[in-house]
Amino acid sequence: DDPQYILSNDVASEYLDVLSANEYWNTTSGTGCWDAAAEPKPICTCLDLNRTKTSATTLGWNYSLQNHIDMERCALNFPSAAPLAANWTPIGDVTTAYNGTFDGQDFSVKGITIVGGSRLGLFGDIHVSGTTAGTLQNIGVIDVDINGTGYYVGGLVGDADSAIISDSFATGSVTGVDNVGGLIGDGSYATISDSFATGSVTGVDDVGGLVGD
Repeated sequence: DDPQYILSNDVASEYLDVLSANEYWNTTSGTGCWDAAAEPKPICTCLDLNRTKTSATTLGWNYSLQNHIDMERCALNFPSAAPLAANWTPIGDVTTAYNGTFDGQDFSVKGITIVGGSRLGLFGDIHVSGTTAGTLQNIGVIDVDINGTGYYVGGLVGDADSAIISDSFATGSVTGVDNVGGLIGDGSYATISDSFATGSVTGVDDVGGLVGD
């Protein structure tokens, strides 16, 4: 069964006041619970999630998901978020990969949709920075609809070279050409544990239910 995507039932109590104060519940506003001074940085909304990819600095920060996020619901509440729901731009790319630690705290992101391109997933690229490996843990993506036209396409991560991924999952439909997987497109040298993927995976070369390559 899908979890219930209702913030008041899930979000940590310390952020309920924050969300109320910044008018999260107002459909024309809402800045989530973004706090650049916190460690790890809290993520409460799709707008918060989008802020993780604004610069090389934010792509190296540690984050913790505070509740389930439904992309369709977010788009209905926040008009500015409609493009995020219609065609998500992955976190991290070939130029600047994500290299922090993202802890989903057993919450999930529902309804990621991507049309066209390569290095696709909730995360596009996760790599090692120096001696620190990019890490995803306790995170799920539900009902993804990813229609890539290139390579490195996964439900959760497109390219997870040398990353650490644990207790995570993906469900839905993933399509690409090369290096296509239900959870990860390319997992070269990655450490993957206690994770799974269900749904359909379609591609030409290096295609796998869990990992493409």
